Amino acid sequence: SLEASGRYISNGYAGTLFFPQRASLHLGVQKKWKNASLGFSWTDVFNSSSFFSIVNDLSDAGIYYEWFYDLEGSIAKLSYTYTLGNEAKKGRTSGAADVFNRMD
Repeated sequence: SLEASGRYISNGYAGTLFFPQRASLHLGVQKKWKNASLGFSWTDVFNSSSFFSIVNDLSDAGIYYEWFYDLEGSIAKLSYTYTLGNEAKKGRTSGAADVFNRMD
């Protein structure tokens, strides 16, 4: 299976702080077999959401701050999952289910 998702954050203010707009694209692919799966995901493909600045402009009071943020950047992940155990026991009921049935 293939998955693509994105995120957009519009610019705006939080009090006197100005946050610029940011956007990112995320991709993933996964192959499943009977007892295993292999997946690959890539966040922020174009590395466009990891670097941004926040501005506090109070020029009337002679105050101007600009913070530059450098977040984790683009990240690629490879995952492998293998299911252990007996298939026949996956549908079992617990002792708590027996108690709940007696209460009805």
